[in-house]
Order: sequence, then structure tokens, then C-alpha cells
Amino acid sequence: MKSFPTTVFVHLRAAALSTFMSCAALGSQAATWQIVNEAEMLEYGGPQGFDAPAPLRTRSVQPSIELISPVPSQDGKVNVPFPIQVKFLTTAGSFIRPDTLRILYGAMKFDVTDRMRALIQITPNGFQVDNADIPKGKHRLLIQVKDDKDRVAEKDIRLQVE
Repeated sequence: MKSFPTTVFVHLRAAALSTFMSCAALGSQAATWQIVNEAEMLEYGGPQGFDAPAPLRTRSVQPSIELISPVPSQDGKVNVPFPIQVKFLTTAGSFIRPDTLRILYGAMKFDVTDRMRALIQITPNGFQVDNADIPKGKHRLLIQVKDDKDRVAEKDIRLQVE
């Protein structure tokens, strides 16, 4: 595991706390989930992540993650704010562990999971965000979750925002 300088850790922790406090003040249902701001988009490689090849790791067939929304327009773009609805699927006799959910952003895989957890409830069936916000441009989100047998599901989502 990489070791980060203390100043980077303090900066990231302060940014996460600020985002959490802002979202908590708005209330859980009415709040908009700002996935990243413009500075983070550039710092963590949003456009580079969009253009990067998909992971070549072999993943199990089950569990899996199905993206219900957003549904891009015919030109492949989405407008902000947009809903995100994700469904988790697994085989009979196993279940998804919501506490293992991770949402990573951009080429550098910046973890934005805690920002989302402050706004919504994650269940073994999935999650939904009514108002996701992200700067205009190209973006990549990587959603990961495990089931009770420690099998990992991964979904690579690429968004182009107008």
C-alpha cells in the first residue's frame, strides 16, 4: 500500500469532513451528491479515467452490479443533476454486504464512498441517489461490492456530462 505524505492525508480528510457536513446540513433526501468538484476532477484524473481501458481483471459471474440509471441521451451524454440507481445481484444462498461498497473516481481511483454514504442508505439490493452532481466533462466511476463469500463485483461507469 502506498504511503501518502501527512499533508495530503490532512487535506483529503478535511475535504471529506467539509463535504459530509455540507451534505448533512441539507438533509438526506433533498441533498445533491457532489461526486467531485472541478479541482478534484483535474487532480484525480477524471478525463484520463474516462479514456483509460477497462480493467482486465477476471471477476466472478456473481455477484454483479447492474446500472439502472443514469441512462445517457442518444449522444451518450447526461445532464446534471442526474439520478444514479444501482442494483446488486447475487446467487441464491448468498447476500451482498453493503458495508463493503466502494465508489472510486477517475484515473487515480479517488475514494468518494463516504460522501455518498452521508446521503443515502445502501442495502443488500443496491442504492439510489436522486441528485448526483459533477462538473462538465468526462468522468469514470468504479463501483465495487462484496458478497458474504468475499466475491467481488465491479462495475466501470463512464459518464460524459454536458
